[in-house]
Amino acid sequence: MQDENKDAWIANLLHRIERLEQRFTAFEERDRIFEKAFRVIGLHTNYAEFGAYKGHSMISAYYSAKKICDELLGGDWNHAFTNPDETASVVINHWKQMRFFAFDSFQGMPATSGPDKEMEIFKEGTYRCGSEEFFCNIRKYGVPENKVVAFPGFFSQSCTAQNVSPHNFGNVGILHIDCDLYESAKTALDFMTSYCVVTPSSYSTSGISFLATPTTANKEPSQNGVPPILSGPLPSFKRGRPSACRLSSPSVNSSR
Repeated sequence: MQDENKDAWIANLLHRIERLEQRFTAFEERDRIFEKAFRVIGLHTNYAEFGAYKGHSMISAYYSAKKICDELLGGDWNHAFTNPDETASVVINHWKQMRFFAFDSFQGMPATSGPDKEMEIFKEGTYRCGSEEFFCNIRKYGVPENKVVAFPGFFSQSCTAQNVSPHNFGNVGILHIDCDLYESAKTALDFMTSYCVVTPSSYSTSGISFLATPTTANKEPSQNGVPPILSGPLPSFKRGRPSACRLSSPSVNSSR
């Protein structure tokens, strides 16, 4: 290998390693955000995601919630099921009811219009991942299919009460939007405001996450017979995190 070819090969390798490091850093940040969000919101609500793509964020959200359940149950699910105390009974009940809602066209990007036409990198059909591949990915990482409800189709078609009501959609406490396009993100937010009040909580390369208050929640947690530990901010068991800390809301570049 000639020296200049060798130098080019090394430079390309270093660039690829740097890209991988950036991706891993982004994944770790996403995991941290989801875990903190579940600690703030609690385990009595559902998770909804717009732009599910290959299922990576869905997998992260699932294991972030499950990690907190593990901690509350002392890591012993078998004992919790066979000899549950009051806390274990509530944890298990919430976990059984918790659902992870996935919205995606599963056909790639839609045709762009309006301000989205300026984003030339998002061509129609790019980032395509079929629903079969999506479910194959989450199964591969151990996420049970019965915990995930997928709503295929472009958001203008799938984001309707008629479409989601047969699947008991609602009670969303954490909302994650990774749509890339303005029109798609706006459609998702407009739709979700019928179900919850949303507060931006974090912004990263993995999308925008929101803390959500279901509009049907008209009672204090203690009045619902749910221990506050499971319906409000959850205690931290690792790294000395406070039991309740609002996620910051960094300013978002309007061009994104």
